[in-house]
Amino acid sequence: SERCAHPNVWGGSALSTGVGGGSGTKTDPYRLSAAAHFVSVSDYFAELVAQTDDDVCSTAHFRQDADVDLTAALSTFAWVPIGEDDDPFRGLFDGQGYAIEGFTLDSDRHASGFFARTVNATVRNVVLSNVDVTFQGTKVGALIGHAERTELTQLRVSGDAAFGASSKEAGGVIG
Repeated sequence: SERCAHPNVWGGSALSTGVGGGSGTKTDPYRLSAAAHFVSVSDYFAELVAQTDDDVCSTAHFRQDADVDLTAALSTFAWVPIGEDDDPFRGLFDGQGYAIEGFTLDSDRHASGFFARTVNATVRNVVLSNVDVTFQGTKVGALIGHAERTELTQLRVSGDAAFGASSKEAGGVIG
């Protein structure tokens, strides 16, 4: 059955309607190959946190299948980090070495980045290029704000990261 299918999110539609296929399981991960797919993931997780306290998506598996440029999409959509302090991402994200270009984020939140917080997760083969991130909070990084017991393999981040005077536990890749 599908990992991210909650009746209070997206009018009951499952996440698979916004990505390139898959059901979010280990053998059938959600497939991401376009900017719209990444925006759907961010939006779904944001709405899930806002509408429920259910972490139905926290253990989902994702696989990136192509280079993706987020520049245009993030000029009109404000990225909401995947995972929260109370509902961290516990799944797998495999970028397969494909680039995520143009990731931008300006945040004053605690635990912020592409992923806000990961616990017992696997994040591998991720390439964030030409990032432009500005942080004021604690536990902030371009890829992951706060990582606990997370397996990290083959990660590359390039671009600009600015941290305010109040930033603590901050890094270009992981906070």
